[in-house]
Order: sequence, then C-alpha cells, then structure tokens
Amino acid sequence: MVCFLWIVLIIVFLVLTFKYYFGTTRWCKSTVKLNGKTALITGGNIGIGKATAIDLANRGARVIIASRNKEKAIQTIREIYEKTGNDNISFMYLDLMDLEVVRQFAKQFLKEEKRLDILINNSGTHVTANSVHPGLVATDIIMTPLKSVLPEKLYLVFDPWFRFFSLDCTAGAQTTIFAAVDESLTTVTGKYFGHCRLAWDNKLAQDDEACQQLWDYSMKMCGLT
Repeated sequence: MVCFLWIVLIIVFLVLTFKYYFGTTRWCKSTVKLNGKTALITGGNIGIGKATAIDLANRGARVIIASRNKEKAIQTIREIYEKTGNDNISFMYLDLMDLEVVRQFAKQFLKEEKRLDILINNSGTHVTANSVHPGLVATDIIMTPLKSVLPEKLYLVFDPWFRFFSLDCTAGAQTTIFAAVDESLTTVTGKYFGHCRLAWDNKLAQDDEACQQLWDYSMKMCGLT
C-alpha cells in the first residue's frame, strides 16, 4: 500500500511539473499604449497571431494582418473590432510560400504605409529582432493534423488530455506580446524569450560560423545570391 501511494505521488509530481513547465505561462504585465504605431503580423488571422493582434489592437495600434486567407482575415478583423473598438485594422495578402508574392507584398507595403513599428514574424520591436518560444499551445497547426491521422475514439481520448497540458492561444501569445511591447526590451536584440522572460538558448545559436552558414544557405534557397 505504501509503495502504491509513493507511485501515485511520483506520478502526480511529474504531471504537475510537466504542466508547470509546458502548460503554464507568465502573462505580459506591460500596460504600454501603442497609439500612433503600426504593427504588422504575419498569420494574424488565427491562433497565436490572432491573439497577438487582439492585444495590440486593444493597446491602440494600427494592426495589419498579413495572410493568404482573406476570408478568415476579414472575420478576424470584425472580431477584433467587436472586442476592442479599434477600427484601424486592415488586411494585406501574403503567401510566405511564394517568394515572388513576398517581394510584391514588401513593395506594396512600402508604397502604402508610412511607418512600421512592430513586425511579428518571430517578434520584434523597432529595429531589434528577438525569437520567442510560446510554450505548448493547442493550435490548429497541431490539432488538425492529429485529428486527421488518429482514429476518432483515440482522438477523443487524447484531445482533452492534450488541452489540459497545453496553453490556449491567448496564453501562448503572451511572450510574443511581451517581446513586442515591453519597454525594457527597446534596445535588446538577438535574444531568446520564453514565459515572458529571457530564456536559455543552445550554444549553436551563439556560433557565428554556423549562423553565417545558415544565413548563406537561406539566401541561396531564396534565390538572393
């Protein structure tokens, strides 16, 4: 009996530990307003991008949602207006899988927009660039493929357990929002954040030679060299 209780306690401890590190997040505490600033969010019509767009719009920013799905983007814009009262939200078509479309998007943006204060691909503020880990988030990117490959009964068992251990999109967006708006990060660049704080990064990320090789390969793949 004692042995059984110890096993149960160990399992509970492991579950709670996993839940704490992967299924919880710190919330962005910054109250900074973004009136007069422009934020561009790729994939801002669903998931973490959508939650980020809602937060920045609520702070008064002009938000541009860059997406290839116009219908979903328009629905998101309506939802953002209903939740925030901010009507300065717009859509621009962007398909990141097509480099020619990306180039045309950049030209259109430079022609039509006077400024860009926040760009959220990974995340960034002004001319700085930082990477973030949102945590384990139950987004369509994960759930839709699983639903298509798992047997229905197995998925029905797996789904609630996965959602218990994971974050929703609003919680998953907190580190992105933190990196975009927190005033203490105005001059911070090249860092990696998780749970709304500076996180440990792999030594390879600090290897200048490896970084240069990755950059050169990326430029080659994009046809820019």
